[in-house]
Amino acid sequence: MTTALLQCEARPAPAVGGRPRLMRMVVPAAALAAAVAVQAWPAALDALQYSRSAVAAGQLWRVWTGSFVHFSWLHLAADGGALAALCCVAAWRRVRVGWLIGLSAAVVGAAVHLGAGDIDVYRGLSGVNCALLAMLLLDGAATGGVGIRMLSARRALWPALLALMFVRAAFETATGRPLLPTSLSDGVAVVGIAHLAGLALGCAAGMPGRPRPRSNVGQTRCHVGASDA
Repeated sequence: MTTALLQCEARPAPAVGGRPRLMRMVVPAAALAAAVAVQAWPAALDALQYSRSAVAAGQLWRVWTGSFVHFSWLHLAADGGALAALCCVAAWRRVRVGWLIGLSAAVVGAAVHLGAGDIDVYRGLSGVNCALLAMLLLDGAATGGVGIRMLSARRALWPALLALMFVRAAFETATGRPLLPTSLSDGVAVVGIAHLAGLALGCAAGMPGRPRPRSNVGQTRCHVGASDA
């Protein structure tokens, strides 16, 4: 008589604050440290901010570095705090986002350069944050939220929140005005297309069915075998 055997192998999950999760915070911590250092060095602000005329003159690095420059310490605190919070959620969910921080900075800068011809100077991590948020929302929809199992009907909450983010970004792009209060100084406009570009990239990164970099610790593998008895 042949019977089926189910064998499972559990991989131990790292303790909260363990090395695997800390390693996922290296790139975010480096990005925040760089932003703080730049903010404390006025000469670096001018050299690294996105400037349309400077990019046209060949200083192409500004397309990427502009996301790590801010208009004020308050602006940095708001953007940096959001980045830190999103990266902590990603680390908890074992989602690697370091690569997305670097890529989204370039994509957002390119979107501003190509799609916002009236913007001469751009600074801020908000577009990068939009990319991380979109990816995490889709990841939540696909896997059931932040560390908990959810019913399928409730998973619709995450795409709904993402849709609201797109509506907000579209409004800001069309009107040039923020839909919600911001940390920007007077005279500094919200660049909605930066948020749209970040959201679109985050959706591509978190698209259901698309493999996402994720740690495999803390998971259980099972396979079915057969034995004769």
